[in-house]
Amino acid sequence: MMLIAEAASRWNCPPGECTARNSVVTHGASGRRLRYGVLAEAASARPVPENVSLKRPQDWRLIGTPSPRQFDVQAKVTGQLVYAIDVRLPNMLHAAIKRLPGLRRQA
Repeated sequence: MMLIAEAASRWNCPPGECTARNSVVTHGASGRRLRYGVLAEAASARPVPENVSLKRPQDWRLIGTPSPRQFDVQAKVTGQLVYAIDVRLPNMLHAAIKRLPGLRRQA
């Protein structure tokens, strides 16, 4: 709602003429579009609405739908997946901070 309000303010139109979907706010009458990222900072400064209307379950697009399994699930489960910390290269050196200078103990 805050993203829609910000877009409507920029376009000088009623928020009811705008929709938000797939990370984009669109003004139906003019076809103008703004991505959430463009609106986010200004929208976050707007007052948070006290009453937010929620989608009806029949309007949900993602919740309740099957999600495809990740391609690397088998490797994760069996311990075969190689993470960055596991990589070893020829002549590779390692470094670590022994102690932060600001956390020295006082005697």
